[in-house]
Amino acid sequence: MYEEQILSISDRPSYIGMIVSLPFIAVTFIMYGLIPLKHGHGKLLMSLLFATFNSYLLFVISSYVEKEGLISSISCTLLVVVTLYFTFASYCWMSTIHFDGWITIRDLRGYWDEVSAERRRRFWYYTAFSWVTPLLLLLLILTVSKTAPIDTWYNPGLSNINCWLNDGMPQFLYLILPMLLGVIGDITFLALTYYKIITTDSNQLTIGRKQKMLYNFYVRVKLLSILLINWLLDLIAWALKFRMGYIPISIWYLTEVCNGLVGILLLLFMIIFNKKMRILTTKRFNEIKESYYNKNSIPTSDNP
Repeated sequence: MYEEQILSISDRPSYIGMIVSLPFIAVTFIMYGLIPLKHGHGKLLMSLLFATFNSYLLFVISSYVEKEGLISSISCTLLVVVTLYFTFASYCWMSTIHFDGWITIRDLRGYWDEVSAERRRRFWYYTAFSWVTPLLLLLLILTVSKTAPIDTWYNPGLSNINCWLNDGMPQFLYLILPMLLGVIGDITFLALTYYKIITTDSNQLTIGRKQKMLYNFYVRVKLLSILLINWLLDLIAWALKFRMGYIPISIWYLTEVCNGLVGILLLLFMIIFNKKMRILTTKRFNEIKESYYNKNSIPTSDNP
């Protein structure tokens, strides 16, 4: 009976939770896109949402077409490369958000309070890092995949028709290890940010400003926690499969539930439970509705 459970669970699609999350991530992204983003924090979050959405969507597509046998070897390799690109980009944008939080606290006023030219320049630095770094990682993976012997333990396996990295150490080296390094950096920046907030002299920082910084800090903690739980479950699933040869059914269900909760929690914490965003989005929707009614209203005349 237990062996049948293992067999059946291995045959089940591992992307159901991601499908559940996709519309909620899309709604969160659209909500941020509808309001005028005067500060860079919203732009950074939109970039993270964009990368995460594409990573989930492409993983769902690649998993489905592989299971149904609907893709060629070349198309499969291309699909996994693009999927990995957006996955790495989501890691980079998460680290960028926490680095930006630390820089803002370190400088007390932060570059988002400076002239618009400086804001744009710094945002382009962030953009270059978060979109170019994944390309460099992919270049490394493709080089190893082309040059390493097929049967070596570190070969990524992109030339195989499995639409993903080889099981075992390749998944750890080229997917989980970059995630772990990013998480270590994220936690480090959060720790430095919190230390700076609580140790800053009251003469340099007003009570209101300190409360605002603490609020923004806790928002970043929630953001990291939402994705971190999911990433850690992926690590646990990989470790169990590497050690035991299969993923226990309980871990599979837990991973799928967490995948499904990612989008829901992002919408709840970033929009619905965020008072400022809730006010801004409500105001924006009222403006859009008023503009629509004014545009489609029939003008009346007092003349008989």
